[in-house]
Amino acid sequence: VAPDGDGLPISSGEVIGRLSKGVGTPGSLPDFAGLAWRMHGDTDGPQPWDVLTVSSAARVALRPVAGWPAAQYSTLMPLGYRGG
Repeated sequence: VAPDGDGLPISSGEVIGRLSKGVGTPGSLPDFAGLAWRMHGDTDGPQPWDVLTVSSAARVALRPVAGWPAAQYSTLMPLGYRGG
């Protein structure tokens, strides 16, 4: 745990998560696996934080998978905060 004033401006609280299929292929056919979650920042923050990831072979190379546990997840865009 980062000391007060260090790290991201996110306090402990609820996290809402979602798993999804990218294309919506039927049944167990391979598809792009999506994992997203929303975290609420401090009360003085303007908006919640949404983090979106997708199954990938490398950061920008999407990879269809046959199951959620087999996936490696990555963002399609780099994450940054305060210029970092």
